Amino acid sequence: MARQDDVGRFLYWSDRQVRGLAGDNGISLGKWTLTSVGMPSSIGGAPVPQVSAAPPAKEPDRREMAIRIRKALGPQTAVTFDSPPPAQFAEGVGRVEFARFIGGPARDKGLLLHTRTHSSSGQRVDLVLFGSLDNTPHFRASDAPESGWSSSAWFAVSNLLEARRADPESFWGDSQALAVEALKIALYQGSSRPDEEHAGRPWTRGFTLGSADRCEWFAVIYEDIVLDPGRWTFHDEGLVGTERILIGAPVWVRTASPESLIRYAELRQADNAPRQRRLRVWPFGRRRTTPAELGAPASPR
Repeated sequence: MARQDDVGRFLYWSDRQVRGLAGDNGISLGKWTLTSVGMPSSIGGAPVPQVSAAPPAKEPDRREMAIRIRKALGPQTAVTFDSPPPAQFAEGVGRVEFARFIGGPARDKGLLLHTRTHSSSGQRVDLVLFGSLDNTPHFRASDAPESGWSSSAWFAVSNLLEARRADPESFWGDSQALAVEALKIALYQGSSRPDEEHAGRPWTRGFTLGSADRCEWFAVIYEDIVLDPGRWTFHDEGLVGTERILIGAPVWVRTASPESLIRYAELRQADNAPRQRRLRVWPFGRRRTTPAELGAPASPR
């Protein structure tokens, strides 16, 4: 039985990544049971007992598999982010944003996750993770409109995900430049207004799906980039303070607070409701109804 502090919900789970990591690193996801030992046979003149074993009667649940993966890969996993790059794996706890990524061959199923943390020494760390909508039951492609700004670097980012490294022959071949572009996609994709009008209201941007707080996440890292501070001067509020960017693939995201999940499709409906009423009543001079008056939060943060 799960303890009270173990009650949560997996918002993202890649079975392919989990089983790939287990197979590649000799991690058992279940114990086989010895069922019988028969009469010995002979191999090269030496007696060899005939042993039979049964596969696990019940495979461990996702929580147990996640614990086994974390325990086995712990020495190679960045947690405090104080060690220099590159990190092979990374894990942390915090807020995770979900959005669509329409670049590459998986256009209708591409998923982009963004989370931000800090090293124990205070360095800011942004993670931009690319996965599949097939691995989350909580969002659909139709939840996010394809509208607003999209990056011209999507093709280079898609190539990075396939090759697991930046292509030095492409326009965005420089690893630092490509990492910055990937972060821009996470922060600004779908923008259709000045940045300050989207600030704190990510559901007003196209492609965005939702967010959740208090998430445990684990990721495979493809690129781990520390920006040269003498090279980059950012003016956009979302980029100011950027120091280290990790690009990779999510393995799982689990929230310990399921009620913290926010679906932006619902907030868009709340935003549209007063607009629809306003179209009907504006000729009669009634005042505008604001989302706050309908109970929509001013910000999910």
